[in-house]
Amino acid sequence: MLNNKNGKKQNSSIKATAQTFFGEKASSVVITFSKEAIICFKKELSEIHDDKNNEKSLKIETYPLEKDPCPNQAIGFYITPDSPTLMISINSLARRKEDLQNFDFDDKLDCLDQCTYDAMQAEQNEKSLKNIVDIVVFDAEGNNISCKCGAVVIEINREGIRKLIYTLTLLENDDGKGVLLEREMQDVFTGDLRLSQDSLAVIMRCKDLGKVYDYDPRFKDEAI
Repeated sequence: MLNNKNGKKQNSSIKATAQTFFGEKASSVVITFSKEAIICFKKELSEIHDDKNNEKSLKIETYPLEKDPCPNQAIGFYITPDSPTLMISINSLARRKEDLQNFDFDDKLDCLDQCTYDAMQAEQNEKSLKNIVDIVVFDAEGNNISCKCGAVVIEINREGIRKLIYTLTLLENDDGKGVLLEREMQDVFTGDLRLSQDSLAVIMRCKDLGKVYDYDPRFKDEAI
């Protein structure tokens, strides 16, 4: 759990679900970020966190390359063609009354060194076409069922965004092992970012995923 400056605990959990077809049941999701995607994602999350108007629910969708008629970086990155659609839902998790009472909405991210990002670097990464994310969904037997999954939904409340950014920072600078989130996991490495009881298992990794035009030829003219 996340402590605010008054020492009170806040809800810092995250929930991942998958919208599957043909009776398939998802068990886990592996999300691989390029370093460029992590920096851009942190920028978008920071802006969402610091915007007081975003205390209400907010949904952001990003569609896979090739399949999307107008590819965009709605949340700071592009998604590989074989990935399901990604939906980020802010403030959709059930909150306890005390969570809202204890959360300090004036406590901005820029006071935490581990949560800061380089705005200029983020802008350069958005133009580099290397800000890419790959999402793979597995069933309980370890079979890749991404082609039978319409969307992966990530739900997190504003209170938990700080911990997600901190976890992404660790992921950006790790040695390739990645970050495994487990239910009720309370570990320094994940910054106390925990999965809700009804969430899929989540593994986050960081690796070079090439450039956008490697997946979608429409971007070749934008190559820099």
